[in-house]
Amino acid sequence: LSFNTDNAVWQYNECRFTKANIGDNDAGGIDSDYRSKNTIIQYNWLHDNDFGMLVTGGGGSFNEGTVVRYNIIERDGKKEHRADQKKFVIKVSGGATHTKIYNNTIYTDGSQDSTFLVFHKRWSVWPVETAYYNNLFINEEEAAVSLGGSTANVFEGNFIRGKGAAELDNIQGNDPKIEGAGTGPQGYKLRRRSAAMGAGRIIPANGGKDFFGNKVPENSKPNVGAYNGRTL
Repeated sequence: LSFNTDNAVWQYNECRFTKANIGDNDAGGIDSDYRSKNTIIQYNWLHDNDFGMLVTGGGGSFNEGTVVRYNIIERDGKKEHRADQKKFVIKVSGGATHTKIYNNTIYTDGSQDSTFLVFHKRWSVWPVETAYYNNLFINEEEAAVSLGGSTANVFEGNFIRGKGAAELDNIQGNDPKIEGAGTGPQGYKLRRRSAAMGAGRIIPANGGKDFFGNKVPENSKPNVGAYNGRTL
């Protein structure tokens, strides 16, 4: 985790099989913790971690401007978080402000029942201005979103395949036609006639490339998810 930092960058990591020890509330692989500004979490391969990714402004403290982009997350949030008594893939909590979560590909399999894809929590205060853009959610169980009393949330250009949650499913279309969910990063490349092709929202200062190193232009609509290359 990064704590009390400015401009930390997490990239090109594989975070896997992180286990929650007794009394442990941080077992999500990557955590943008409180008193942090402008953290960037990108190009990471996260899978099979007990808890989900955290963006935390704890106990009324701040977390300002975290960006989570071009990550592939597979089967995270396998166990109930002790403090929340919930399972989740992404949690944003406390005084987190201006968080942007975009162009990620997130998969939960059929064994992950009652897992929140997005979970916001009050920790003295609620998060403010969290934006979800162009994320591809591939979900085999009932999807859930819990925003609580958080405010000024934005959902645009997201796509969900499977059992969906209305807040996340901004693009109506056919199956996004990926190579093979649950098989690692290569399985989340798009095939021909995918509804996720060119269907995303334009994001300024988008980092310039996707998880696989393909160019992501700033002046035309990108694909939805972490893959912006050609269809296979």
